[in-house]
Amino acid sequence: MGDHAMTKRPKKGCSFQSCLACVVMAGLIAIGSSVWGMPAQETAPHSPASTTVTPGAGKDQASVHTVSTDMVPIMALLLNHGSIRFTIEKIPRGARTITTSKDAEIVRAIRLHAREMKIRVQQGNNIRPNDPIFIEIFRRHKEISDMITDIPGGVSEDETSQNSQVVILIRAHAQVVAGFVRQGLEATHKNTPLPKGYHPNAGAAPENSHL
Repeated sequence: MGDHAMTKRPKKGCSFQSCLACVVMAGLIAIGSSVWGMPAQETAPHSPASTTVTPGAGKDQASVHTVSTDMVPIMALLLNHGSIRFTIEKIPRGARTITTSKDAEIVRAIRLHAREMKIRVQQGNNIRPNDPIFIEIFRRHKEISDMITDIPGGVSEDETSQNSQVVILIRAHAQVVAGFVRQGLEATHKNTPLPKGYHPNAGAAPENSHL
């Protein structure tokens, strides 16, 4: 299935790894914006209201919501990071990431989160405005192409760019996500410096065979 597959938001009352995890998640969602690096208040999308839909409205259910809404799958994934498998593959002009789980509820959260973040990037609507690598990813969002494909147990996502400087960013960002999967909430308290070889004010770097 491709990018427009229907993806349901995780049901209320669902069990991820235990009832305790659900209770903890409910409390953390309230403070999730601060943990993730966002202001405590909800932030409305930068895009016109017509592009923002609620779950269940229209064919593509994963549009940009307020931060607290998008934090629901994020917190589910962070709290259950031990049940997620995440791999990175270098591809021409970017990176392919594969995110899977054996837990059906986590699979739904993975697919929903991937599509919500894709649309945030497309609109330049940063969810971690204090993190240097996220600042640059969202600032250069028009130079990034993103293809999401549902696979058994999760998603495969190809992010690419024709700008070799942005390719450096894409691959570094994939490593940051790998850190979230390894460490869960602990990793969200750390900002990420810009990667070696990346220059914010530079255009495309000279062609290199490794890209």
